[in-house]
Amino acid sequence: IKHVFCVSQYDHHFLSSYICKNDESVSCIVNGLEESLFMPFSAKLKQIIYMPRKNYFDASVVSSMMQSSNLLSDWTLFPINGIPHEDVVSYMRSSLLFLSFGHPEGFGLPVAEALASGCAVVGYSGLGGRELFDLASQYRMAEEISLGDWSSFIKAVQDFQLSYELYPVSVINSLTSVARDIQSKYNFQAMIGSVLHA
Repeated sequence: IKHVFCVSQYDHHFLSSYICKNDESVSCIVNGLEESLFMPFSAKLKQIIYMPRKNYFDASVVSSMMQSSNLLSDWTLFPINGIPHEDVVSYMRSSLLFLSFGHPEGFGLPVAEALASGCAVVGYSGLGGRELFDLASQYRMAEEISLGDWSSFIKAVQDFQLSYELYPVSVINSLTSVARDIQSKYNFQAMIGSVLHA
């Protein structure tokens, strides 16, 4: 192996530690997110979104648990599936919470897009998305869940809802800060720079 290109810090560490045995043989390419995600997001709805195609079984179980509890009394749970990308972006920009079921993930693009759109995130990092969860958790706007830990999914959703009910302005400010940080790190210029460096 002469050189490997990857798209996450997790993969870079794994490849340089165990496969290529040095940093010089591995380059991490930054994912440049679409700029349409970076516009100031509009008014947020009490809406939770998820992608059921990512780990369908877990998504089904967690969504059923949420529907049978009181978590959705004044919140909407919407599955994003089979709709155009511009509609996906629109749902992300109007929602407060994204449930991540992707595992494994090389990077976790849906998580990055959700955070850039001003959504908090609860769910699986897929390992490759751990850097995204780490960044957002600094603002308490992300909760990484261990694979298959459905009860922790529910608890994290409850915690976020309570936080939003008690401190809506603070939550929106934190989501804005996370979105800004994601946008400054995962943009087109950063992608070009990482390719040139590689």
